[in-house]
Amino acid sequence: MTHRQRVLTTLRHQEPDRVPLDLWGSDSRLLNQFYFKVLDHLGWKEPGEKIRPGKTAEYVDYRLSDYLDTDFRHLNIGKPRNFEKYTDRDGNIFDEWGVGSQKIGEYTTVTSHPFREPEIAAIARHRWPAVADPGRIEGLAAQARHWHEHTDYCITTTAPLSGVILELYQYLRGTEELFTDLHLYPKFAEALIEKIAEVVSELYVYFVTPVAPYITWVEFATDFGSSTARWYRPHSTGSSSSNRWRASSRP
Repeated sequence: MTHRQRVLTTLRHQEPDRVPLDLWGSDSRLLNQFYFKVLDHLGWKEPGEKIRPGKTAEYVDYRLSDYLDTDFRHLNIGKPRNFEKYTDRDGNIFDEWGVGSQKIGEYTTVTSHPFREPEIAAIARHRWPAVADPGRIEGLAAQARHWHEHTDYCITTTAPLSGVILELYQYLRGTEELFTDLHLYPKFAEALIEKIAEVVSELYVYFVTPVAPYITWVEFATDFGSSTARWYRPHSTGSSSSNRWRASSRP
C-alpha cells in the first residue's frame, strides 16, 4: 500500500496496512528545542529549512520524514512579497495585520494590539493584509504537481495563519477585550469578527486555488487551554479524489 493509498483508505473508514503517520503538518510540527535534540541524537549537523521564523516550531525537515517513513508532504503558504515586518522603538515586531509581538523566553508573545478602542469606524480605516500577494503562492503549484506526479505521498496544505477567527480577534484587540466586547460592545465585536472572517476566507481561497487539484485536504487549527488541561483541535476539509468538501476533527 502506498502512502497516499494508506491515507485515503483511512479516510474511507477502512483498515489500512498500518496507521498513517504525519510530521510537519499544522498540528505535528516539532518545537525547536526538541527538534535540535533529535538532530543531535541522529548526528545530523545541518538543520532543515526554516519556514516559520520567530515561531516556537520554525523548521521543516523531510529527512526526518523519510527516516520515520511518514505518509505526508505539506504545502506551506509563502511570505508576502510586498510587506516586510518592522520593529518599533520598544522592540515590538509588527506583522501585516498590524499586531506587534516580542520574543519573551521561549515564546513569541503579542505585546501590541492595533484596536485599542471598540470603534467600528476604525475597522474600515485599518490596513488589512493584501491577500492577493504573489509571494504567498509562488512555486506552490509546481511543488504540489511534482509531489503528486513523482511521489506517492498524501499532499495537504498547512494552516496559513496562526489560529482562526477567535485567535485573530485576540491578537488584534486583546484576550480580555474579546470577552468584554461580546458583552459590552456586541456591534463592534460582530463587525470585527465579520471582517476577520472575510480576510481569512479570501486568504484560504487564494492559497488553495492553485494547488487544489493535487491536495487531499486543507488544514486549519485552533489552540485553546485551561488551568487544568489543554485542547488542540486540528481540522481538515476536502478530498481530491471526490472533489467534495467535508470536514473532520479530533481533540
